Amino acid sequence: MGLTAKNPFEDSEELEGEQARPGAPGAGVTVRGIDHIAIAVADLDDALAHYRTVFGLTVETREVLVEEDVEVAVLRVGDSALHLVAPVDPDADLAAFLAEWGPGLHHLGLRVDRAEEALAVLDAEGYAVVDEMPHPGVDGSRVAYVNPHDIDGTIIQVVERP
Repeated sequence: MGLTAKNPFEDSEELEGEQARPGAPGAGVTVRGIDHIAIAVADLDDALAHYRTVFGLTVETREVLVEEDVEVAVLRVGDSALHLVAPVDPDADLAAFLAEWGPGLHHLGLRVDRAEEALAVLDAEGYAVVDEMPHPGVDGSRVAYVNPHDIDGTIIQVVERP
């Protein structure tokens, strides 16, 4: 028996073979995988100590993204990563996020082949894209955000890796 999946639009219809795979023909944006899950934190050093002590995770890379006024620590977990993200400026969007929502899940980074093409498809489909063009992300990536109100309240970031 091959790969099967339920059609998300019909309770009774089962998809089979290639149609059951993520990124199947007809999908608006082809997602290659989960690039990362970003956790908003107020104090990056405290959060890193916690993830190191409790889960044994260590920092793969750490850098400041000037355009977003955040510092990101990347913790590799298998083929994906956790991004611990802290504001470096009290006026950063992330600082406002933390003030309103507190620490926790910030966004889901979905890996795509071309972030610019993904944005164009999402925009054409009627989603409110936050970034008109991809901008620099961690470790040479290009990233762009999609409004969380359009996708079940979750901030989505499309991520293109070199």
